[in-house]
Amino acid sequence: MHTHEIAAFYKFQRVADPVDLRKRLHAICEKAGARGILLVAKEGINGTLAVESGGIADLIDAIKREAGIVELTPRFSFDDEMPFLR
Repeated sequence: MHTHEIAAFYKFQRVADPVDLRKRLHAICEKAGARGILLVAKEGINGTLAVESGGIADLIDAIKREAGIVELTPRFSFDDEMPFLR
């Protein structure tokens, strides 16, 4: 069994205040122990994030709630090591 889950996703959706949303999403990712990349712009969000196994679904749900996203279809992969340094 793999020890880390990885989700890659993007969503084109108008973001009124990308700086504020980025801060809120960063706090959610920190709390979840996530590492990776999460870009927030006026056009939407784009990210590839990794967490320890068992946590990716909750993280994606939290991101969707905070960003007001109804539909998001990440691509999932798995690894035995954390693929990101930060």
